[in-house]
Amino acid sequence: MTTDTTASEHTLFLVPWHIGNRLDITVHAARVARSMRVFLTEEPELTRRQFENDLGIDCAGKEFHLIPEKEDPKFLKLVLAKMSKEDAVLICSGGIPCFIDPGAWVVKRLRERDIPIRALAGASILSTMLSLSAMDWTGTHNRGTFII
Repeated sequence: MTTDTTASEHTLFLVPWHIGNRLDITVHAARVARSMRVFLTEEPELTRRQFENDLGIDCAGKEFHLIPEKEDPKFLKLVLAKMSKEDAVLICSGGIPCFIDPGAWVVKRLRERDIPIRALAGASILSTMLSLSAMDWTGTHNRGTFII
């Protein structure tokens, strides 16, 4: 366990978003989108527009932070600071957080610090388990190795 930060009592939620049609999300994912304030996402402005336009969510007071594709200590520091005060959400547009989309490195670093991570069910239990694995599925060495 790394000791360069205070332990967090807060949770990172891995929320699968849509696959295809922007409205193909679970009721639980929409509920989390409405109730949470801090979002880590691959496309912050697109996510904000989808919240507002497709789901009618008021985004005043919500924060949307761009997840760097490669590990970034400054971004990790930001996430740890946010999570010292409240829960956060890692949301992706591909339906499976950390599988094709960036974020696996964030999950890995938070798990090393024993920060709770909770994955909402996605398209299948396999996608949920892949989200929790913290394996970097986005690296160039992994591209093209899966048939979906």
